Amino acid sequence: MNKKIILSVAVLIIISGAVYFAFNNQNENPQIINNSQSDNQEFVCNQNNNQFRKSTGLIISDELKEKYNNQIKEIINSEEENSEKYFNLAMLYRNIDDLEKSCEMFVKSVELNENNFLALSGLGTVFQEMQDYKQAEKAFKKAIEINPKHINTYSKIAFLYKANPNKTKEEIIEFYEDAILKTSGDVNLAREYASYLEEVKEYKKAIEIWEALIEREGDATGEIQNRIDELRQKIGE
Repeated sequence: MNKKIILSVAVLIIISGAVYFAFNNQNENPQIINNSQSDNQEFVCNQNNNQFRKSTGLIISDELKEKYNNQIKEIINSEEENSEKYFNLAMLYRNIDDLEKSCEMFVKSVELNENNFLALSGLGTVFQEMQDYKQAEKAFKKAIEINPKHINTYSKIAFLYKANPNKTKEEIIEFYEDAILKTSGDVNLAREYASYLEEVKEYKKAIEIWEALIEREGDATGEIQNRIDELRQKIGE
């Protein structure tokens, strides 16, 4: 599809905020796609490779660390065995900056519930913090496959792409346009996209998105209109 057509459709969705495409049958609830086969075993958390980080260097107080460790022990000792248990453990291990252990717990959470897109999104974040960007992208994309309307994961992927020097501007623009289409013109994604367009000097496209946002959301403070005026000055309008 021509990029101009895609952008026009995206802008239309932002304005209407009501169109939802055939892939989710205009259902306002997130479309959860069941995975018939799991490939979670393909995620590798424990890598004997100095290329990837095991921690972010986060500094936390001894008191807080003790609190998190006590919570970890309490959950481990609980009799329940479900996806939520390991999701909570993953979050706690991440809080104490043990990325490998957090990764293992997220993988276990997904093994117990293959449709746990939040665990997959969290797993992607941990891989990103480990600087394992390939596995991070894979986890994020699996989360999106399960829930195509999970806005936060789209933002995580966009951040990952923008930090990747091998990703072209065109690829990132295409990703944003597809994400906006799939999320019925989510306002936060649209604002994020417009800001990115400004960064890469695609001023005309940025103006289109900002104007669509004003049409849909209004601009009580005049902030967006000021941005549009500044962009018009840059392109000599």
